[in-house]
Amino acid sequence: MRKPIVLCICIIVALAVLAGTGICQEAKKAEAPAAAPQAAPKVESIYGEVLAVNEAAGSMNVQYYDYDTDEEKKIDIAVTAETKFKNSTGLKGVKVGDWVDVSLSSAEGGRKVAKVVEVEKAEEMEEVPAAPQGAPETETPAQ
Repeated sequence: MRKPIVLCICIIVALAVLAGTGICQEAKKAEAPAAAPQAAPKVESIYGEVLAVNEAAGSMNVQYYDYDTDEEKKIDIAVTAETKFKNSTGLKGVKVGDWVDVSLSSAEGGRKVAKVVEVEKAEEMEEVPAAPQGAPETETPAQ
């Protein structure tokens, strides 16, 4: 007689535990999720040569290599008051032929806006000194 009573009590306790777990899970589902945080704008980075600078419009045109498509591309990049410049005093310091490393994001309308522009100035070609006159020319011996 004891075995059926103990068995019934164990079954009742097990059902109570399982039912309590199910009720708790359903209560969590009923709660409305908190407002999802807005995703930060995607920041891209490109490295390329400056083809044109338009100070009046606050933009520059850069040619860069797109590794995803395996081709050269050109892009117009807008510069705002929030854009930070490294190695330059601003857009006025950027010249055609300079190389730039630009961190940019997309604004409304698909416009690309620079966040950080790091400028590498185009260096003039250094002349390699010619060999002094009278110096013997070196030849590699035939083997």
